[in-house]
Amino acid sequence: METKVVVIPGDRITDRDSFHTVFAEVLGFFAGYGRNMDAWIDIMGDLAAETPLSTVRTRPRQLLTLQVEGTDGLGERCPDLWRDFLACTAAVNRRRIVAGDMPLLALMPISRP
Repeated sequence: METKVVVIPGDRITDRDSFHTVFAEVLGFFAGYGRNMDAWIDIMGDLAAETPLSTVRTRPRQLLTLQVEGTDGLGERCPDLWRDFLACTAAVNRRRIVAGDMPLLALMPISRP
């Protein structure tokens, strides 16, 4: 399986608003992005569509790895958000599996010393 890696600067995430700002900037979400976890799931699950809602695209059967830098601080600053992020990543993959497709997202948390 081919993988595409996108680096997410977790140290810039301090709350839910900054989470959505960082993802919108890094993945180039469309201007009408709803800035909530349901909208995040929809956009992330749409990355392989012919007309994705993001400038980052994946090809069929390509895995997108989110390399989240500074996850130790993120989990400490925003434990509820971190748990929601993990659950929403799983939800994207679950939707794809139920539809008979391959998982789309992988997480690579990177702690900084």
